[in-house]
Amino acid sequence: SRGMYLSTKMLLSPVLVLLYALLCPVSSTQPFSEAQPMKMVVDHPIKPDFFASHIKAPYPTNRWWQNFVIDKGTFTVSFCPYSVQLTNYGASVGSPIKRVSDFEVSRYFDAGIELSSDVHFSKPHQIVDYDSISVSVQFGSESQGFVLPFVPGSPYVTALYTNLAPKLATIEQIQSVNGNYEHGIVEGTKFVLKLSNKQTWILYLDEPAKFTWNMFALLPEFTGGNWVVRLAVLPSQLDQNNEVIEDAELDSSAESLLDEHVKIVPTGAELAVHSEDTESTVSLHWTTLGNTTTAPLILAQPHHQGLLSHTPIPLKYETVTGVATGIVAHTWTWTEIHTDMSWTAPRPVKESRKADLIEALVQDAYNVTFQADDPYFLGKELSRVARQAIIAEELGQVEIALKLVDAIKAEMEPWINATNYDYLCYDQTWGGVVPIVGLYDAGADFGGGNYNDHHFHYGYFIYPAAVVAKLDPEWAKKNNEWVLALARDIANPSVSDPYYTQYRFFDWYSGHSWAAGLFEFYDGRNQESTSEAINAWYGLYLYGLVTDNANVKRTGQLLLASEIRGAQTYWHSTDAKSVYPKEFAKNKMCGMIWSDKVGISTWFGSGAVFAHGINMMPFTPVTELYLDQPFVSEEYPVVEQELKHGDYNDEWTALVMMDKAILDADSAWTELQYLDDFGGGNSRTNALYWAATRP
Repeated sequence: SRGMYLSTKMLLSPVLVLLYALLCPVSSTQPFSEAQPMKMVVDHPIKPDFFASHIKAPYPTNRWWQNFVIDKGTFTVSFCPYSVQLTNYGASVGSPIKRVSDFEVSRYFDAGIELSSDVHFSKPHQIVDYDSISVSVQFGSESQGFVLPFVPGSPYVTALYTNLAPKLATIEQIQSVNGNYEHGIVEGTKFVLKLSNKQTWILYLDEPAKFTWNMFALLPEFTGGNWVVRLAVLPSQLDQNNEVIEDAELDSSAESLLDEHVKIVPTGAELAVHSEDTESTVSLHWTTLGNTTTAPLILAQPHHQGLLSHTPIPLKYETVTGVATGIVAHTWTWTEIHTDMSWTAPRPVKESRKADLIEALVQDAYNVTFQADDPYFLGKELSRVARQAIIAEELGQVEIALKLVDAIKAEMEPWINATNYDYLCYDQTWGGVVPIVGLYDAGADFGGGNYNDHHFHYGYFIYPAAVVAKLDPEWAKKNNEWVLALARDIANPSVSDPYYTQYRFFDWYSGHSWAAGLFEFYDGRNQESTSEAINAWYGLYLYGLVTDNANVKRTGQLLLASEIRGAQTYWHSTDAKSVYPKEFAKNKMCGMIWSDKVGISTWFGSGAVFAHGINMMPFTPVTELYLDQPFVSEEYPVVEQELKHGDYNDEWTALVMMDKAILDADSAWTELQYLDDFGGGNSRTNALYWAATRP
């Protein structure tokens, strides 16, 4: 019966939502702290108006679906394998064609099929549920409306109708329905629509229904009723290299697989993390409507495919970041191994380099200055000095190390006390730490007031806090809650933290973090500097290590391992392994990943030096886990060629030379000696240390 499809998670009274949350917790992980937030508390000018009244702060700010809750909520949201635009009437679902060039891979939204109803609603859509993976959007009300549980990886888009008749429309011409080319009445539970753009879509209903179809719509010959509606596109045929076979028929074998699994309807996923000292186990348990004894069909992304033990089925969908493959399982479980690399490189400084390195250290320590007053650039300066302090300690220069730590403490003091110009405050509207200038000027602080790039910014504070804590434990005891506020903002692992959303940045399905915050982009979410995300989790790990906080340490280690895996899968390409077509993969590294495109551009320029450099900085001991020698042996020639023919300052040249050191440390050491400006986040000391500790 239809009733078996309806879940307590859907259509959705506050009482049922509360019961569901109590009975089905998504994680047993405890919060880092439950202390009150920062001294200064503010309200955000952007209001979370699209969330249903039963959903309270803290709210997500950087999810793949964030466009649904910004401005009018109608900008494109892309996820595997579809793109969606919400309208006043429902959801327009598209399956964009992938376009490839030397500089970009894209799947821009192409209006496909709109799921709506025979009733139009005066109020806009609402978010009625979300979890670590999915989001559920409602049109209308519980008594008369429909809910769309968007689950990344589902080859179907689902709509659950209550007291409404489903309606389907398209701007493409419908050429046939179930093989019929004459407009008129069609009935059944499955409707195969061939469109003028050569796509074939399948509409499934849980019970027989009758429609009238014309060139642009399927119109219900009935009113009301409760319906489970599922929509899927037939994928293109792929060759053995996972490239689309041009002009081939669509993958007809996919239709039988879609028919087979259509009755098992995923509505979301419960995330569970179990961390020990050496490894973490991550599980996604897919929640479903209907027959829960049968597992749902979900598409695994490329980075999943090396992690999961399940045997894939022969269903493949092309996405902007490679080919997703079908897996049938109730639960996905994988393990990430924690690194034990901590403060220093795994090899000592070469004896022949020590004297020159100490000379550079003395000079850098003598010239310590802090010039920036915003979180990002000041954080980079603090981290630069913190790297020098750790190097000084390793070299036995304890007096210098303590002097540098004193400089960091003095610079951080007004930030901790909220007496500086761009002080940090707690936003009680969304639930997070924001800079006061950026809060009221969206263009300031790189959008930090709207939750853009916090993991980059605050990671640059957490790392120096860890260094200070190592050399002055009393400072850490005094200021621990302030540092943990930054950690909770970017990496709170628990749904029970009353002040901060869970895992603000990291996407457990996509395998990497998203930036962008409360900014509306037509291309969806984005992340530019994956290496700065890696740095945030590295700093988190070190702070937990030095303060003996196992939860913070292990969360940092898990996120570090996960971000590196995602970065190496989606930002890196080699001849042997790439998720991208050869035409684009020859760039070896991309600059930015968006929800629906990947390119070699950055926010400040394009080309290999900028694209590669922004995804290398900052160089720390764990950089070698990310920039491994086999990859760099193919990547460095690309960036070297552009460096020779471009006009780049010393800051960018230094990054390329540090990259070179992975292949030829002696040559890089020599070339680094000729540079004067290493940028606000790097230094001569750090660059030479990197070269002096390469194998």
